Amino acid sequence: MAKQIIDVTPKWVNLVPMFISWIQEGTPSQKEEARLSIMQLAKIADTFMAHREHGGLTCKCGDTFELDK
Repeated sequence: MAKQIIDVTPKWVNLVPMFISWIQEGTPSQKEEARLSIMQLAKIADTFMAHREHGGLTCKCGDTFELDK
């Protein structure tokens, strides 16, 4: 029987409200985690936007992520 892998990675859209809450009311470690995570998201978004004029990005799996101009 083949192993089945279940991806439980949360979606950013679901994490942002938690990070906002942590920044507003969290412990110092929660605030730092939120800051680091939002910076990671910003770097990813900047990479996507930098490739917008080239038609998007192609993943190693072969999927192409196209971005609207």
